[in-house]
Amino acid sequence: MTPQKGRIWANRMLASGRCVRCGKPREHYMRTCDACAKKDTARTRKRTGSKVWRPGGPGRPPKVVRDDMAEQKPKVGE
Repeated sequence: MTPQKGRIWANRMLASGRCVRCGKPREHYMRTCDACAKKDTARTRKRTGSKVWRPGGPGRPPKVVRDDMAEQKPKVGE
């Protein structure tokens, strides 16, 4: 059985270091560019009703620091 066209496209993009959805260069993630990953995060957050991670809260920090989180610092000792 031969691979499907989408799988061939994804493998070619991965090998060249590009996003499997849009073809832009990847930086922080394994399969997608930052823009596609941001869209995925927003879609998943809306679907599951999850809130955005906050410094000092539970859970691990996100892999890519958002612009609005850059000026925030975690509260230590409170």
